[in-house]
Amino acid sequence: MSSDGVVAKFRSRAFDAEEHWLIVPLEHHQNINDPKFHTGLCDHMIEVAKECGDTLCFHIPPSNSIDHLHLHAFRGPFKSCVQETKHVPAWWKFWTIDPKSVRRRLEPGTPPWSSNL
Repeated sequence: MSSDGVVAKFRSRAFDAEEHWLIVPLEHHQNINDPKFHTGLCDHMIEVAKECGDTLCFHIPPSNSIDHLHLHAFRGPFKSCVQETKHVPAWWKFWTIDPKSVRRRLEPGTPPWSSNL
């Protein structure tokens, strides 16, 4: 585990891919819908995640496993097609979203998240 004072990064216990990292803000934010979550933090989380992996995703509530914001980063092959389906974002998936889409929704003047993204 390492921390830069804003986020911590550590390997996931799930090991859904050859490398599976979690990037977690030190300050509590419940999930991507948390009103305190902002573009600066999202940008920083993405920057740190890109050092750890090539595939990045957030899970969309209620499909998140814990109530503390975290960004997944993966490098290398997934352990199975189930893990790949679970974590690789696509427009039709209601449970996972790429961080760039989350970042766009955090822009000022953008309508708030809907409860059913």
